[in-house]
Amino acid sequence: MDLGSATSLSMQCTCGAFKARLERPRNALRVVCYCRDCQSYSHYLTTYAPLKLDQHGGTEVIALAPEHLKLEQGAEQLRCISLSAQGTYRWYTHCCGSAIAVTPRQARLAHVSIAASALRDAGVDVEAAFGPLQVVANRASAHGNALPRPTKQSLFILLYGMGLLLQRSTGRWRENALLQPGTWQPIVPVHVIERTQRQRLLALAEHRPHTRSRIVLRW
Repeated sequence: MDLGSATSLSMQCTCGAFKARLERPRNALRVVCYCRDCQSYSHYLTTYAPLKLDQHGGTEVIALAPEHLKLEQGAEQLRCISLSAQGTYRWYTHCCGSAIAVTPRQARLAHVSIAASALRDAGVDVEAAFGPLQVVANRASAHGNALPRPTKQSLFILLYGMGLLLQRSTGRWRENALLQPGTWQPIVPVHVIERTQRQRLLALAEHRPHTRSRIVLRW
């Protein structure tokens, strides 16, 4: 989705110690993901705060290029975990355990999924800013009947993927506030959780699937 009229959107953690903004967030994708990893991650964050999943176990994110994310305050509050040695980077705040973003291990993918809750905590009307949901991912892992697949979902994914390829080809993937310039490693140490803890989190996310989906996306 092209948000050419939007110049900047605020985001923050629940307590307000961390603040950031999305500058001209073009080619954004509004997604709800029901994968077990996102559900497990939400259970991990319950040591800080209650779960922020929808009634079917979904997590809402805004996917866009990292160049649009600008840190403003409280970067020292950021923490990063991975659910496995090869898993994605999951960013949250130490102060109040707010989910902030998910990024791939491969920096050249030029992709970041911003937690919609971090935008709402800053007073952003997510639907007004980004429009209706465009992708409902991993519906097979939902609890009960997940949201229906939006019309033209495959087209939205294709257009978004083309935008990521453009980021990579132009070198703009290097503009990433969550990575150290030159090394392209996360700006904070990454904690890979232990296998036993991951198994416990997966057990909390166990369910009986009621729907099926051919699309599997990792945020």
